[in-house]
Amino acid sequence: MRVVIDTNLWLSGLMLPASVPGHIVRAAAGATITAVLSEPLWEELRLALAYPKVRRRIRLTDDELARYLAELRYMTEPVDIAGVRVRVPRDRGDDVVLATLLASRADYLLTGDRDLLDLADRHPIVTARQFHDEYLR
Repeated sequence: MRVVIDTNLWLSGLMLPASVPGHIVRAAAGATITAVLSEPLWEELRLALAYPKVRRRIRLTDDELARYLAELRYMTEPVDIAGVRVRVPRDRGDDVVLATLLASRADYLLTGDRDLLDLADRHPIVTARQFHDEYLR
């Protein structure tokens, strides 16, 4: 199963390893699922992981976090979103996430973002809980 994991779930999974997002992040690391990641989405995650409020909640040293980000490139399937034009009506910042889903033709986009979830009638977008309960239990 190929999935795009939104940045908010990567962050939650790293901050709260015992949570549903934590289980999804572990499933991706263990190749139970194939996480698909575009370069702009990887960069968004890298920047978010540097926010002081996020950094305080992740139990990794700076070196471990740098290693994790490097390994993320190898444990995910890369996708090129060049040429994919989409528009998330209420949040243009989410365009890169939807573009990653469309370019990759992944089975699902996993997110907690309401602006993306509101597009679930047109795209395979589900919450972490929905995916977890259906495929990872």
